[in-house]
Amino acid sequence: MTSRASGTILFVANFPANTGYAWDFVERLYGGVATRLAPRGVRTLVAYPEIASPPQTLVGTPAEPVLLDARLDSVRSLRQTVSFIRHERVDLLYLADRPTRSSRYLLLRAAGVRSILVHQHTSGAATAPRGMKRLAKWMLARLPGLTADRVVAVSDFVARRQVEVGMMPARRVARVWNGVPVFPGGDEVSRTARRQLGLERGGPLVVCTCRATPEKGVDHLLRAFDRLSVGPGEGRGSPLLAYAGNGPAFRRLQMLRDSLPSRDRIHLLWRRWRGESPWLPRKSAAFPRSSSME
Repeated sequence: MTSRASGTILFVANFPANTGYAWDFVERLYGGVATRLAPRGVRTLVAYPEIASPPQTLVGTPAEPVLLDARLDSVRSLRQTVSFIRHERVDLLYLADRPTRSSRYLLLRAAGVRSILVHQHTSGAATAPRGMKRLAKWMLARLPGLTADRVVAVSDFVARRQVEVGMMPARRVARVWNGVPVFPGGDEVSRTARRQLGLERGGPLVVCTCRATPEKGVDHLLRAFDRLSVGPGEGRGSPLLAYAGNGPAFRRLQMLRDSLPSRDRIHLLWRRWRGESPWLPRKSAAFPRSSSME
């Protein structure tokens, strides 16, 4: 930390710079925090395991990207992170979707970190502990240094899971919903967006944007839409489903879509969502969240 700064925050990205998808949103949050805190003399660093090109999400913000694998998944990562924390005098470590309790946090605190914050976007698959296991988790969650000082959950469900399954003290858990920006524009903007995406025909529009992974539950959304659709074909008043995203499960979603009777009304937009879909939620009849872990 330089002499002109009153503190240093280290945000940790779990993926390479410019990965996209939800990480665009997460990293813009980092940039927004940096912008708010810079006038107070707070320095903001964002660690990436790989940087092939400058992070677009941080452009125009005071946040400084640094090449550092701070995911703590290996001894090498832990050693490098501890060294970086000492050298840069990091005060606050901000992790995303990492364990809320870890013995490695003791080493980070010994290196100079005063507070550890974990932003949880998913709930995990563990079940609520019972008996001695419950008692052990309760005690571990209250041992000094082992547990994050604050856990930010994206939903009430995730927050409850932190308390009921993770046995985190409720006072350390805060629910902060993700904000969805509403872009300006009227009917003409909506018509232009639908025309660009090939969705001019049809009635109400159901939109889903997320990465194509099994836990996001997009397959459930496709099946539910198919069951609720009435009648074949693409009539002007028939509802449309637009999924925008990509990932390891995309091919399976294509195969599922092709097997459904309503396949002509289900549009898989691949990665085009990054540049065009922000206009769609404003005029969508529904904007569902199908994730099974949020």
